[in-house]
This record gives sequence, structure tokens and C-alpha cells, in this order.
Amino acid sequence: MRRYFAQTTCALRRKRPVTIAGIYALLKWAVRQAIDEGYFREELHDAELISETLWAAAHGVISLGVAKKGADEWVQWRPIENRMEIMLDLALSGLVRIPKKEQLRGAEDLLLS
Repeated sequence: MRRYFAQTTCALRRKRPVTIAGIYALLKWAVRQAIDEGYFREELHDAELISETLWAAAHGVISLGVAKKGADEWVQWRPIENRMEIMLDLALSGLVRIPKKEQLRGAEDLLLS
């Protein structure tokens, strides 16, 4: 599943101009692929809803990083990359299908592919 989000990130690193709509379209494409391949829980089949939710979560992390950087002495902000990674892990852990015992074999390879 991470490969879809990695593909989205790679597409964004290209030297071509990218629009917000284009970035969202890539996210929605990755979500649709993950749904189609059964990565998300069975009841989660709305690519738009999942995309909006992930978009909102990422936006929150980024917005706080921009708006509050250096503004609050009582918060010792960690690098944004670390915060984005843990936010994505948290969000995806609530969305992904929990495999049956017999499906656990090789699950690490699947997630890291």
C-alpha cells in the first residue's frame, strides 16, 4: 500500500508544474488503487471520503508547521517529515484491513513493496 503513496510522492518530485488539483488527483488515484486491491477495510469504499480525510490530516500537520513555527516556545516542534510520517501511519492504521492469520505471512513484504 505504501507504494501507491510513494508513487504519488515521486510524481510530485518531477520538474513539471504541479497544481493543487493535480496533487489531490494523485492522492485520489492512490486511494482508488488501494481500495481496488483490497487494502482498506471492507466498509471503506469511498475514494473521495478517504482522500479528503487523508488530505485534511496532512493539511493539519503542514498548516501547524507553517503557522506556529517558532511562535510557541512551549512546543518543541519536531521535523515536519517525522510528523507527516507518524500522521500517515496513524491515519492508515485506522483504514487498512486487518489480515487473517494465514494472510500475515509476507505482509511486511506487501506493505514495503
